[in-house]
Amino acid sequence: MLAEAVPEDEEPMNTTVVDEVGSTQVITSEMDETAFLRSQIVEIRRQKDGLYAERAEHANTEVQIRLLLELVDEMVKNSLPEWMAREEEPEVEETGACRDYDDFFSRTRYTVPEEVLDENGRIEAFNNDLVIRYLDNVVVKDDGYEVIFKAGVTVEVEV
Repeated sequence: MLAEAVPEDEEPMNTTVVDEVGSTQVITSEMDETAFLRSQIVEIRRQKDGLYAERAEHANTEVQIRLLLELVDEMVKNSLPEWMAREEEPEVEETGACRDYDDFFSRTRYTVPEEVLDENGRIEAFNNDLVIRYLDNVVVKDDGYEVIFKAGVTVEVEV
């Protein structure tokens, strides 16, 4: 008799929903459905924030690799055979804004001070700016040391 008294469009909802973990939850009213949807939104936002953090880490690694490649270019600039040397890029009229990553890095290219590198591209003097810019960590071992760059490259030197 009670079921006949409540119109169909006003009947309480009774639905089973399976979430991402695989547990089932029975939704018995609109309030439960709202709470369930809110929990799903919170979970999706948490996943989105995790992906944003991961993307930022990868972007930082990309920047560090580009910076390290700039240093390597400076170090080998005069020591490469002529056929391996890069051609000079044509001058492009600079507008106010950068067009892409390559444009940004060409405008902000770091030049190593003259007294740091010798004519063969070897580092012959200490420069604090270079250490801050490129090195992440140096580990001293019994038989040498290990240099860890911010770009993720590790160089082991045996003494």
